Amino acid sequence: MNKFIDNVDAFFITKSEKIEFNKVKRDNQIFSDYPVLTYELFLENKSVIKQTIQIGYEDYDVEYNPKFLAFYEFLDNLVRTP
Repeated sequence: MNKFIDNVDAFFITKSEKIEFNKVKRDNQIFSDYPVLTYELFLENKSVIKQTIQIGYEDYDVEYNPKFLAFYEFLDNLVRTP
């Protein structure tokens, strides 16, 4: 559980870790359905942060932080596990 909380803190609260390292404009677009991660943080039953992050872009090649990709895979496995 600490790893989960540490990742939430690093990527979404303090933002001490970058999600994207580099983003380069492509010459041609790639159309696809890109996964979306939406999160909302509450403090004393009040929403204090709400953000949506799209994983991938039609116009850009993106280099993601490997730590973020591992965290995203962890979250994906959580929602896919019965």
